[in-house]
Amino acid sequence: MLDELVCAAIGAERVVWLDQPFDASRTWGDGEWQGLDFLPKDSTTRTAWTGLWPPRGSQPTWDAIGHATHDGVEEWLLVEAKANLEDLRNSLPGQPAGWAPDDRAGA
Repeated sequence: MLDELVCAAIGAERVVWLDQPFDASRTWGDGEWQGLDFLPKDSTTRTAWTGLWPPRGSQPTWDAIGHATHDGVEEWLLVEAKANLEDLRNSLPGQPAGWAPDDRAGA
């Protein structure tokens, strides 16, 4: 059911979710992906990312990562859950004035 709601919100035919990395320090062992650690080291997406995300500070952590298919095109779906939009706005450094997150799936 969640997959159907996500697909409807983003216009995808399907989404396949990655398993969370193991983290022995957590009770359930589920860690969070950080930055683009889920991609191969030689991925061209990693190079493009450096032009999009400020190199200072820490990389974002993802609560979920999905591989979505839309009109035959495969895309990554990076999910960071926040309690409210103000938390999200405050957690993204370097955004232009007036920038707002796309909250179609979360609102």
